[in-house]
Amino acid sequence: MKKRPLPHNTWRLTSAAFLCTLLCTVHCYTGYGQKLDSLKAVLLEFKNNDTTTVNIMLEMTNSYRDISPDSTEIVARRALAIAQKNDYAMGMGKSYYMIGVAHTMRNQYDSSIWYYENGLAVFHKAGLTDKECMTLYNINVSYYRMRNMDKALAALQKDSAIADQNNNYERGGRAMLAMGDIYRDKGQYADAIGCYLKALSIYEKYKVTTGISESYRDIADIYSLIGNRSKAKEYITKASALYQPIGDIQGIIVNYTSVASVYGQLQDYKNSLFYYNKALHLADSIQNHYWLGSCLINVGENYLATGQLDTALSSFTKGLEQCTITHDEVGAAFARRGIGNVLIKKGIPKEGIPHLLEAIEVMKAAGIKREISEISNMLSKAYEQTGNIGEALRYARITYAYNDTLYGENNDKHMQEVQFDYELKKKQGEIELLQKDRIIKQAKLEKQRATQWGLISGIGLLAIVVSLLYISRKREKKNKEMSMAQTAEIQKQATMLEELNQYKDKTFSVLSHDLRGPMNAFSSAMDMLDKDELSVEEFMELKPEINKQINSLNLLLDNLLNWSKSHMQGEKSILTQTIDIHKITVDNISLVQGTASKKMVTIHNNIPEHTTALADKGQIDVVIRNLINNAIKFTGERGRITLSANENAEDVSISVSDTGVGMTQQQLDKLFKVVTNNSTYGTGGEKGIGLGLLLCYEFIKANKGNITATSEPGKGSTFTITLPKQVS
Repeated sequence: MKKRPLPHNTWRLTSAAFLCTLLCTVHCYTGYGQKLDSLKAVLLEFKNNDTTTVNIMLEMTNSYRDISPDSTEIVARRALAIAQKNDYAMGMGKSYYMIGVAHTMRNQYDSSIWYYENGLAVFHKAGLTDKECMTLYNINVSYYRMRNMDKALAALQKDSAIADQNNNYERGGRAMLAMGDIYRDKGQYADAIGCYLKALSIYEKYKVTTGISESYRDIADIYSLIGNRSKAKEYITKASALYQPIGDIQGIIVNYTSVASVYGQLQDYKNSLFYYNKALHLADSIQNHYWLGSCLINVGENYLATGQLDTALSSFTKGLEQCTITHDEVGAAFARRGIGNVLIKKGIPKEGIPHLLEAIEVMKAAGIKREISEISNMLSKAYEQTGNIGEALRYARITYAYNDTLYGENNDKHMQEVQFDYELKKKQGEIELLQKDRIIKQAKLEKQRATQWGLISGIGLLAIVVSLLYISRKREKKNKEMSMAQTAEIQKQATMLEELNQYKDKTFSVLSHDLRGPMNAFSSAMDMLDKDELSVEEFMELKPEINKQINSLNLLLDNLLNWSKSHMQGEKSILTQTIDIHKITVDNISLVQGTASKKMVTIHNNIPEHTTALADKGQIDVVIRNLINNAIKFTGERGRITLSANENAEDVSISVSDTGVGMTQQQLDKLFKVVTNNSTYGTGGEKGIGLGLLLCYEFIKANKGNITATSEPGKGSTFTITLPKQVS
């Protein structure tokens, strides 16, 4: 056991002084008064300094731990002295442990670890494995708050190993949850969720409701961090349904802040603030500066997200003051990150940048990848505002590098594999349990058969055979149905794949032709100019046709690139926000006005100002541009194109109507589908491959909208898109 001299006479109290201090503290905290009064009364009955006195004193320290670290240490030191005189191992170990707790509460983490390790040595020598686990867990807490993640993880691994060896499921589950927290902070999300799922399996096996709730809560936290909102909501709902606020105050604070964090990631700021304020109230009630700082900073993040910049700045500043009290460098870095972000949003990036630079250095030292990524992104934007493009690019590269590490495809696949393994092991466990139950029932049945008539035995045996045959036939029927369904699905997928291959071949064939034509025309004209075979006047006559070819080529390439991007990135490329439909249509009409004027086609924009929708601006811009270009393409000279809108509280409909050539029902049926031979020439000879409308369809569906078309040959067509106005 490590030796360390005690401060001179600091904690040496006479019995009278000890009881006087005890009485004063008891009456200062009325919430604990009744329990402490009863303990004091029992203590006064014991005049001898024996093991019973030690146990009563240690019980007192448990009552003091959340309200007075000084009183906790005074009583624990007194108990330690008596336990040492009586060579009472349990008492000595618990006393060291409670002194360590008092130092942790005062944020004196180095000294707390020293006392925990002394207690750990006593517990190990005495073979008290449960207490070893308890102490190792608190050593982890001190290292975690010091942001020494490797040593915190090492303590938890020892904790978990001892718990497994002694079938201590409660300690083992708690250690796995804490290991998951460390991996989460290090940005190793797959490892984190693996720990949480292992803890969940332990708690489910032993039906520990609180542990199951905490596991669900932490799993929800990981899914919220990687942006999987559906999974995050699923697990946080499960956690909330099971959680009961019992236990020590700090444990309740931990749960409230964890739940609040998930709601914050889900952008449910109302619920997030609700739980952070509950945690803040509890932290204030016990004057725990560590949790006060943490809660204030997270409250500030919520206000920042809702645009309440002044309130957010005040909360971050108060949180920074609390972190300064506890010498919590990482907590202070979170506060400075928030302050810097607020200052940037308030338009004063030069004042925000120093806060962010100080914060990112601390995060690098602590190895918190997610925060390094986010702060780098803030610095990139801040330097861009100040005109320092070099620094802006440097921090943008850092952001991308860390994002690849945090949210890469391999990481996501690894998480899915971890969860699949968990589900598989869970099912195997259930099967093994069923098999054990079946064996037990079979043994009882065999015992009963020994005392029954042979006829009853025969009937029972026959019933078993019939049941097995029935189950076998039922299973065979089910397997046959599944096989048929799988065959049908494979055939369906093969057909779709064949259609896609045909469409691909047709697409690239037409693209090759369409790209070669304009480029050859342009190249020939340039060559003739270079050789003086073409006069300026003759070139000017050819220029409208060349412009027409180039514009067609630009639209074709834009559609192809957008279509490819949507297929490669899927939902990751969508940035949903409130967009101004009127402005988008005005901008696109301006772009195509020259093309329309050449055909003397008039465009009328009847969409009211301030018409809005909730969608990706870039994708809807592409959709509107394609629909207007399509209308110009199939409208003859002196034709008319009309844009209109109809909105209600839930959605908005935008229509693009023309007086063009129209379409047959057969042509309408082929719209928005991946089919071959779907290219059509416009009234001016314009050619396409149907990619524009397919792209419109995919973008509108990706934005939770709908697109329809009505038409009559010779009278024109109307395309209508419907988009939501609020989150569904």
